[in-house]
Amino acid sequence: MHDIPNRAREIALHGVRHGVTVALAVAQVCSGFELGLLPLGFPVTDRPEDHESLIEDFSNAANTIAFSSPTEDIVNKVFLGP
Repeated sequence: MHDIPNRAREIALHGVRHGVTVALAVAQVCSGFELGLLPLGFPVTDRPEDHESLIEDFSNAANTIAFSSPTEDIVNKVFLGP
């Protein structure tokens, strides 16, 4: 029982990674660009609030990915392995 918080954190992080992976795959297929070649992270800017605004703009897409992801599969991968 003492390991429940750690497992819950693993499940959440696995879900986030899964969502990001799906989003990048969809973006690459739709755009035709090889996104794996781009540098990771946001470019340096004097206006970091622009990044927050962009993230908010994509919240609907993120929700769609989250709600269409098989939650049971994500949880099983954390507890049972790949």
